[in-house]
Amino acid sequence: MWKSFVGVAVLGLLVACQGDDSAQETDLFAEETTITELPLTSVSLDNLEAFQPASNNGWQVVGDAYADRTKSHDLSVSEGTGILVSQGQDAVLRTTWEHGDMDLVLEFMLAKDAQAKLRLQGRYEVSLNDSWGQTEVTPESCGGTGRQAPSENACKAPGLWQHIQISFKAPELDNNGNMVSDARLAQVILNGETIQQEVTLAEASATDASPATTPLVIQGQGIAIKRLEYKQYGGDQMALRNMQYAVYEGMYRNPDTLASLQPEETGSTDTLSFRVGIQDRDMVFSGEMEIPRAGNYLFRLSTGGESWLYIDDQEVVNNQFSRNYQQFFYGGRYLEEGTHPFRIVYANRDESLVLGYQGPGIPWTTLTTVASYRRSKEVDPLPIVVENEPVIQRGFMMHGKDKNAYAMSVGLPGGLNYAYDVNAYAPLQVWHGDFLDVSLMWRDRGEPQLEQPMGANLPLVGVPTVAALSGENPSWPDSIGADQNPFTQRGYRLQNGLPIFFYHYKGVAVEDFLHATPDQTGLQREVSFDFGDTDKQELMCLLGSGRTIEQLPNGAYAIDGKRYYIENIEAAGHEPKIRQSGGQEELVVPVSGDSQVRYSIIW
Repeated sequence: MWKSFVGVAVLGLLVACQGDDSAQETDLFAEETTITELPLTSVSLDNLEAFQPASNNGWQVVGDAYADRTKSHDLSVSEGTGILVSQGQDAVLRTTWEHGDMDLVLEFMLAKDAQAKLRLQGRYEVSLNDSWGQTEVTPESCGGTGRQAPSENACKAPGLWQHIQISFKAPELDNNGNMVSDARLAQVILNGETIQQEVTLAEASATDASPATTPLVIQGQGIAIKRLEYKQYGGDQMALRNMQYAVYEGMYRNPDTLASLQPEETGSTDTLSFRVGIQDRDMVFSGEMEIPRAGNYLFRLSTGGESWLYIDDQEVVNNQFSRNYQQFFYGGRYLEEGTHPFRIVYANRDESLVLGYQGPGIPWTTLTTVASYRRSKEVDPLPIVVENEPVIQRGFMMHGKDKNAYAMSVGLPGGLNYAYDVNAYAPLQVWHGDFLDVSLMWRDRGEPQLEQPMGANLPLVGVPTVAALSGENPSWPDSIGADQNPFTQRGYRLQNGLPIFFYHYKGVAVEDFLHATPDQTGLQREVSFDFGDTDKQELMCLLGSGRTIEQLPNGAYAIDGKRYYIENIEAAGHEPKIRQSGGQEELVVPVSGDSQVRYSIIW
């Protein structure tokens, strides 16, 4: 028994992730779930068995790692398993497995001034050097190739966990092993920012005859790795055969209706495209899928009208009557090797039909023709440039999966930026680098009204900063209704071009001011409280929230699994404490009188 599912994502490039096909795959779709990517192969870091013994010198398996961001090459460890660390001088680690075309995902931590690199197929370099704080990127910056600099510096502070995704295309070789086309990086994403795209790679030491697959090499010192996953590609792809089409007058929301109707046009076709049919008509494609090997196959469908995909007479994808041709709907099935009948039903309202799939050893591949995709007009970026004075911009902003309608973005000279929720009175996110792209506010109709950070942004929790808590282990308020806002006398004023946000909460006057730290590496936040004539009461001030919070040896706090730091806390003599709430940890300080809470946010 199998179950189909539906998932939704914005149309765009998705890094494909498929596990090693050397082992029998389990049916991912046996349970109802939502999947938009096939899983990667995860390399165990509980030991060094996935790496060649001769290359283990300088590498060790540990339970945790800590790097003081202010001390060069400082990286200390604690006993345990799950994290791979190199503290040796330019230590080299080679995998026991080899690869050709591959997607690679790595979560890593760098010491200050660390120098490390990945060598894809042992030859093609991607830098993992510490480049945090660099104002100019070079080919040696994190994510560079040794010859090609990244498009921006998305590197995080030393001691924080970072995330890199690499899509690598191996060189094409002739039958004698000679190179026909160069290797390339299809894409590199560092901490959520695309920093390399379609970059041709040169070998560090070229050879006339290179093997098609060779090991991955990790080299350097002052680096810790807690996640290493990959997906390899190669082999035959799916083929579509014996395709027929039928066009029906009208469009129906129930595909079963067509069984009782006579088509007004039928025929055979060698392509999948809406252009085979007629606008404002229902279309049905049918044929056979030739599956090259058994495994999990994931499909995505994007259409300008109602659509369904059936395989073996079972529904696999249903677009839920959507006409948004920029949105993919997902469904999957475990398919045995061989022939499987398929059928696509499509209401051709807006003339766009795109069907793609991903399978064992097969990256995302489009089955429809290029001409079957209705392209939206490309929108050129419209950046707001910060020069010598701060810049403020109001607009909508995505915060996680939600559109926040109360965002105020502030750009500081020197490349520090933040967005603030002027309804909840809390920072939403922070980022280094360029300020905002407002093309979705001003190009064409500007309907999305979205301002988009132009650097690698760090989302913060975005809930109210101040709360009065009562009872045993109460939850922190997680939302503020526009018509039930507890904050009164709200607004902001400018000081040297920067906003100071102010409001009253339970009779207490609160001011919130964010500005650059003295060394320009992060933001300093000052939250001031004036109780006036109100009865003395204890409020709590939220500094940070995440899955885990830990105090580090240097006194700083690592928030949300070492995603960012809270440092230099001053709270009128009160000590911060970590509390549990709703499955999260929160760093808070009590406030009981006229005072100021001051701390730094470093990422």
